[in-house]
Amino acid sequence: MKNIFHFLIQTGGSVLLFVACANATLEKGIDQKISQENEVQTRSDLNNEVSEAVENAKDVTPEQKIQLFALRSSVRQQIDDNWQKSLKLKSVLIKELITSNYNENEVSLIKQRLKKLESQRLAITFDAIDQTNKILGRQAKLNRAVMTDFIRLEHD
Repeated sequence: MKNIFHFLIQTGGSVLLFVACANATLEKGIDQKISQENEVQTRSDLNNEVSEAVENAKDVTPEQKIQLFALRSSVRQQIDDNWQKSLKLKSVLIKELITSNYNENEVSLIKQRLKKLESQRLAITFDAIDQTNKILGRQAKLNRAVMTDFIRLEHD
């Protein structure tokens, strides 16, 4: 029994080490890609790059391209609406912070609403990833699990 226990610990440790190394390699790869993204400085740059990427995608059908552009338009509108709400809340927050009638309860509520908006923005983004994967015929269960875990951590 003792030998089995030691085997399980060693095997588990090896698996964790393997996963950690794989994640470290993945992290480095993503960091390298990010460091090479010099052309995207503004939202407009990103929109242009997305349009170009979709238009030039060789494995994407014309129907899929139409669906992807429609999705982008819908997501952009949702993100814009979210951003406007966030800006208004931040404006109210700043005014509340500098007023002589400071109300800690109001500030707390505004902070909660800002967190909720940020979670909604992430949910919109991750939902768009899922929808893109569906349009392209991919499964997106892992993305949904990551989003759920991330939002859960944000609220803890």
